[in-house]
Amino acid sequence: MAINYGDLFDTLGALVKTADDVRTWQSDMATRLREHVTEAGTGEAEAVSSLLGQLATVQGYGDTVTGLVAAAAQSHLIAVMDAEQPLPSLTIDAAVAALRDHMTDDSETIERSTVSSSVTMGSGNTGDGTVVVSLVDGEGADLEMVFGETVSLEITNDAQLGSTSQQSVGSEVWTARGEASADRAGVNWPAGSGAVKTLATSSGLQEESGTAGLNVLNGGAFRDFTTTDTPDHWTVATGTPSTNIYSQSSGGLLSGDDALRFRGDSATLHKLTQTLNTSGGVGASAGDLKPSTRYALALYAKHGGVSPSAGTVRLSIDDGSSILDSGNAAVSIAFGTLGSSYALATGTFRTPAALPATRRAVVEFTTALSSGHDLVVSHAILVEMTPLYDRGPLVAVINGPTPFVRGDTAELEITQNGQGLLQQGLDRLLGLRVRGVQLPTDASPTRADTVID
Repeated sequence: MAINYGDLFDTLGALVKTADDVRTWQSDMATRLREHVTEAGTGEAEAVSSLLGQLATVQGYGDTVTGLVAAAAQSHLIAVMDAEQPLPSLTIDAAVAALRDHMTDDSETIERSTVSSSVTMGSGNTGDGTVVVSLVDGEGADLEMVFGETVSLEITNDAQLGSTSQQSVGSEVWTARGEASADRAGVNWPAGSGAVKTLATSSGLQEESGTAGLNVLNGGAFRDFTTTDTPDHWTVATGTPSTNIYSQSSGGLLSGDDALRFRGDSATLHKLTQTLNTSGGVGASAGDLKPSTRYALALYAKHGGVSPSAGTVRLSIDDGSSILDSGNAAVSIAFGTLGSSYALATGTFRTPAALPATRRAVVEFTTALSSGHDLVVSHAILVEMTPLYDRGPLVAVINGPTPFVRGDTAELEITQNGQGLLQQGLDRLLGLRVRGVQLPTDASPTRADTVID
């Protein structure tokens, strides 16, 4: 039978309201007891203070009630979803996944929350890379269930001698920590994520990785040229090595590394390709993409001594003809942003659920470089982004010209406007986030938050 969404969300909304009322009672009780202590006479204040000392215990009774409300919500949802179509198992995991899928099929939505992020690198850092953040998942949905909090990141292992577990340059290890969490049934929920996550710095020095946080590309640093003026693991599709494509001795992003140099003639659109999911051979990387996954791209470039008047270089991921994610799988650096120091371009994109047969990385000019001018490229990076927690922010750390060292820091500020009250309330009762489920949302939903009233 068809789901009666009106009845279902009226019932779930009422249970969310009950849990909210319990939390209000818990908060009000604490406030009133503190007011009594302030206003009461000496004898009365002593009695009230004694009760205040047992506040956590008393509030815990409310947590128990909220737990019972959550159990009722879960039982009701399991029964409704199983009646519509038998569930593979009579569990809340199966029920919330079925609810999400049916809502998607039936164009049913709830209220949307707005989320945003900002990154601040530590002012005293030695390293000069950056942190890339996305609040959109691998299927293109906003990560609306993130916690509003400040996430602190710090380098805990680097390439310096004496590190606890010495890392390679460009692979320094970070620890990310969210703010303290609270139990879903507790009075302080939602608080912080409580996340503790280990992250690796991404760089062109890493090769062919299938691990989140490490570079998928092969020879992305452009520092090895076994064949004269042809970067290892790349195919020159347009341009001619030793005529308008060269190795740049000691011109790489990191001190002492070589780099890739292009010479402009105002006409040639230089182009290099690398085929993914291919072991060995010229122009290949065993590294590959995963379906329905969000990736970060990064590319460093600078001019060769004199700023050109034209020229745009791009790193993209395509299927042999079209750039993935409707053209979003690309980052570009134009002549106007080029200097004698490396400029960085970053971006993120998602892969399709069904990967194309051909998957390539492409470094190319979309606008020809000015005649007689040089452009130097170093460290092309393609990296799977790492979630800080279930349905949490996706993060990639990109290396810079100066390596990060222990004690370097960054702060990730996540803002959550909390407008999606029904999503938040159902997360509390059904555990949506920990089950990796976010219900479909819209700015003009079919099921408004008013069902909670």
